[in-house]
Amino acid sequence: MSTRKLTEQQLAALIDAHRSLNYGGLIEMPSRNPLDIVWTAMNPTYKKRHADSTTQLLVQAGLLQVSGEKPDRRAHLTEQGLMELDIEGVCE
Repeated sequence: MSTRKLTEQQLAALIDAHRSLNYGGLIEMPSRNPLDIVWTAMNPTYKKRHADSTTQLLVQAGLLQVSGEKPDRRAHLTEQGLMELDIEGVCE
């Protein structure tokens, strides 16, 4: 069993990262407020926006890994993140 409890927002971001494995993961995008950053799935079917704070918490937990330089960063699911999805029972 997992020792951490993911929030709905964190789980949604992990699921979108998983659904976008073949599309490059999540990509950093500016939001309507230029000071805010959001992340969205590269898979064109899933366009939910995820808060930067949610993504950063997942990175700190080792479930996502960020690559690239601002403003063109991407977040990819790690092996640990994939295992967490499996534990949560949502891995497709």
